[in-house]
Amino acid sequence: MNDFYLQHPAYTKLELKAALVEGFSQLKAVYSSFDEQKLFSLQTSQWGYTYTRFE
Repeated sequence: MNDFYLQHPAYTKLELKAALVEGFSQLKAVYSSFDEQKLFSLQTSQWGYTYTRFE
């Protein structure tokens, strides 16, 4: 996460808001492309927690 924030700095409230809106738009686009099989397939996080994308 530190690397991400170093590469994507936001300094003002307006910049933070724009980054949040853009990030949500990207997330929505990716999830909208998933079919049911992909949504319900099991994923395991780097911490060992198993979940589906639907959760």
